[in-house]
Amino acid sequence: MSAGVSDRSTALARPVPVAAKLARTLDEAGPDALVVIDRRGDLIPLGRLRALSLASRAAGFTLFALTAFFMFQALGGIGLALPVGLALWQAARRARWSAQWRVAALIQAGRLDEAEALCEALARRPGGRQGRVWLHRNRSVIASRRGRHDLALDETRAALKRAAGRDDAAIELLALQEIRLLCDVGRVGEARARLDGRSAPSRGEVVIVQRWLTEQYVQFHENRPALDEDELWRRAQRALKLSGGAPLLALCAWAYVARRDDDMAEHLTGEAADRFVPWMKRASPSLWRFVEERLGRALPDGAEGEAGEP
Repeated sequence: MSAGVSDRSTALARPVPVAAKLARTLDEAGPDALVVIDRRGDLIPLGRLRALSLASRAAGFTLFALTAFFMFQALGGIGLALPVGLALWQAARRARWSAQWRVAALIQAGRLDEAEALCEALARRPGGRQGRVWLHRNRSVIASRRGRHDLALDETRAALKRAAGRDDAAIELLALQEIRLLCDVGRVGEARARLDGRSAPSRGEVVIVQRWLTEQYVQFHENRPALDEDELWRRAQRALKLSGGAPLLALCAWAYVARRDDDMAEHLTGEAADRFVPWMKRASPSLWRFVEERLGRALPDGAEGEAGEP
């Protein structure tokens, strides 16, 4: 049963615990895993991510201790105002980032109403540019999983606008997401123009796979497969290794149908269906309609915003 406004308020006041599941490797990343990447677009291993978090906390504590010591030596008790203010600022910053990670975990758990309510609460609080980019991106994901592609496109473009001037893998992923959403709202020509205007990445495993997905998504909506046999085989083999590779597998299956290779198409379609989760059907209805036609059966769907949705 979908939560109402009063249910959302209760969930925020007394939140049910939820923990984000971080991917250890790209191959093991399921369809709802959180993937943390570096500036080049490579996945940051879980151990390294924990080490970076500990180092950040240690650096913050050291800065506070040193500032407090020297300010107290110079100005006495009144000198502690600066380090206390710094500590409060750091605490507020950490609280906001904790809330933003909770949004991502709620989306991962299928608790979209709670995630949306927390986004609304965060939007009313002051925050830096990076936090606003994260907020718009999560709003886009929520809208997409509900099949509200126009809203998802607006939120993705708001994130890109906030991130203007930055040039890293996270921004490239947002740009590729915008292209796929343009296909979802029927603006395929614009999607093609934007895709052709972006150079293909030469490094960053996460960005490269997302580029493949976007290229084939545009081709699917154009109904014009364009990969040669060797490249299609390479991508299909890579997709088979990905726990969260259902959309790419489905797109490769479509390309093999166009090549009249029914055996390979059937194999990839079955693999895509095995890794399918219900929100994918609302996020990419045309693609999964193709899969259902090939399977000869309907794939399960879930109610939007429903707790427990995959």
